[in-house]
Amino acid sequence: MRTADKGLLILALGLDFFGQFIMAWQIYLILNMRQAVIRFWNLYKIILATSFVGKFLPTSLGLDTLRMVSLAKATRNAVTSISSILILRVLGVISILLFASVAVISGRYLHQSIETLLVFGLLSLIILILVMGNHRGIRRQIARGALRIKIPEKYVQLAGDIAHSFFQFRGRPVRLGILFLLCMTYQANRVMVNFVVSESMHLGIPLGYFFLFIPVVLVLAMLPLSLGGLGVREGGKVVFLVRMGATTAQAMGVSLIVFGINLVIGLPGGIVYFLEGLSGHNDEQKETVENGSP
Repeated sequence: MRTADKGLLILALGLDFFGQFIMAWQIYLILNMRQAVIRFWNLYKIILATSFVGKFLPTSLGLDTLRMVSLAKATRNAVTSISSILILRVLGVISILLFASVAVISGRYLHQSIETLLVFGLLSLIILILVMGNHRGIRRQIARGALRIKIPEKYVQLAGDIAHSFFQFRGRPVRLGILFLLCMTYQANRVMVNFVVSESMHLGIPLGYFFLFIPVVLVLAMLPLSLGGLGVREGGKVVFLVRMGATTAQAMGVSLIVFGINLVIGLPGGIVYFLEGLSGHNDEQKETVENGSP
């Protein structure tokens, strides 16, 4: 780690900061598509604070749950907030797995059987779930099954409203296309952070391989096995980097530096959290009270 190129590490830090901004812009775009009122600066503070606290929660899905709750409080619209984070997560997983699929189809990494099976297996599973969820008849059957096993009707209704709101995004193809491009940019940025750190340590591993194995690691980090995916994410990087010729020490160095960059980027979120909480100051609600509107 001492031999790492400091200039490239600064570049990786800048890329990670840029990624956080793109994340906030994606959520802002989705909420505007659903007419949920929130200022970008207030939203950005929510992203900062939840990113910090999310590092201490089980898996990256814990972070998603935290953002759903915070946005629901800020916008006073739970259904839209939950469906917004869900569509962002789904588009994110699809886009990064598409990157991995291109890396495989290019032919250079077809011999990497484990990575290939994981990529196409995960992508097929996501597409299958979306196709099934898009079918109203299947959604009704799931709702009836939930009621039969005594799940309270209000929760079944809430789940149905969220699913309906989720699939309503199909009616906005242009904005959905813009959102997908932003998702692709964000996911590519995450891969590039790892590649730049690897380059700073002079490993010489091709960029294409990072687009193959980083998506697998990120998806596996969603499993409820550790706090914030810590250990799963780092262990996965070590396994795949060693397969390309890096030593265990080098691979662990890359993983720990990337984790350290994430922590540095998360520090402003810690300040926002301790000063303003998870949802920041809701400027929209203040304006409403001042104007005397209900």
